Amino acid sequence: MSTAGATCEGRPVPLAPLCMFDDRLTNDALLGVELYAGRYDRCRAVGLPDPKITRAEYAAACGVGGIEPLPEILADLPDTDDGLRRLEIFERPAAGSRGSFQEHAQPEEMTTDAYDTFKSHALTRSALLSLPKPDPFITGTFNRRSVIVLAGAENVGKSFVALDWAASIATGTPWLGRPAESARVLYVLGEGAHGMGDRLLAWEAARGVTVGETDLIVYDTAIQLTDAAARDLLKAYIAEQGFDLVILDTLARMAVGLDENSADAMGRLIDASDDIRRATPSGSVVLVHHVSKADRGALRGSSALSAGVDTVYIARGTGEATLSLTRTKQKDGKRDDTLDLQLVPHADAVVPELVERMADPDAAKLAEACRVLAAHDGPMTPKDLRTALSLNNEVARRILDGLERRGLAESSALLNRDGSRDRRGRTSVSLTPDGRTFGLAVHDALAEARARHDAAHPTLADDARAHARDLIE
Repeated sequence: MSTAGATCEGRPVPLAPLCMFDDRLTNDALLGVELYAGRYDRCRAVGLPDPKITRAEYAAACGVGGIEPLPEILADLPDTDDGLRRLEIFERPAAGSRGSFQEHAQPEEMTTDAYDTFKSHALTRSALLSLPKPDPFITGTFNRRSVIVLAGAENVGKSFVALDWAASIATGTPWLGRPAESARVLYVLGEGAHGMGDRLLAWEAARGVTVGETDLIVYDTAIQLTDAAARDLLKAYIAEQGFDLVILDTLARMAVGLDENSADAMGRLIDASDDIRRATPSGSVVLVHHVSKADRGALRGSSALSAGVDTVYIARGTGEATLSLTRTKQKDGKRDDTLDLQLVPHADAVVPELVERMADPDAAKLAEACRVLAAHDGPMTPKDLRTALSLNNEVARRILDGLERRGLAESSALLNRDGSRDRRGRTSVSLTPDGRTFGLAVHDALAEARARHDAAHPTLADDARAHARDLIE
């Protein structure tokens, strides 16, 4: 496409305002928008016109192109031009090429801010070494300054995992035993917030931790990520509130109309997610997504999504209320990470727990024993403890052995002359300092849960006792 061929008042009028797209001439570029960004494979030439082009110059250029001037553009253009035009024309690149400038503005014509911004991304070797090192958000799981995809089939439990991540970070509570940084969290629910209150109450009952009023904010409608205006509102809210973790559930709800199978569309979606991430102080964005129906171990849609993000976790159902959570990509650090989880009922919802933590059938009894001993405020005879727990002799003996093995309790016994224990066994049981701390924590958690719920939750005591598995392990 030549840049000459029309004149107006003795000056040549370039065809930069015109664009060849799919072999059709259009003047949409005159609207002042970046036209067809990232789609140069279909675009023969793209012009970025100066908004000060005059009406006469616009009409002359349209005349050369054989198209009618648009009245709404004519109305917005000035009669005279008091400055030089700045032209940048991109030729369609050859196969395998990244494209090149056919004609470009000279450095002196560029604005200082634009050129400084461009140069700021050129890093020396020492600048590379000074970049922030990977900073775990949840140790061994995902890092700060990253975009994470958490995917799974429908009803597999991926949203329960996402909420577990969110509440753990909002409270600084270890996630399934892994240390978590404390930060404010924004959870965007594309399908509305119905049921989220019950899920949070269940999480609090299971973990024995209360989520602060403003530490985890739920936004109850979808935000279209590729809509620049909607994204700007979201970024402004993130910056104002200081959210460091943003969870978008689900991706399909946040990208209505985008073709998930298009690498171009997914590329724009990743750019939008990165744009949101940069609005956080030093945080991350989690995209909750679906897996392919043909391959439950792969993300649904174009592979460009997996290639463009930092971390990918896939949730697969393995049985009734059980799932396997596997990391299939980790940009910085080792990739391999698999956790077997069970969705355990608490109050009116479920909470993910490690299957290996569920292996000890006596975990809840151990927690209750510590609570009873702490409430007694002194040693108890094995018989009194057995009665308080409603246990038979065999189970009671196993519970006492477990308490001692974990360093939560110690017992005294009659001794024989040779120093060995009398065959009659223990005479009293008392908590160690660690056991007492744990017992009081169980007591407080149970009291808090009872205060939060009413008689409509008859299994509350069992739920509150069960949460102590985390502390025991």
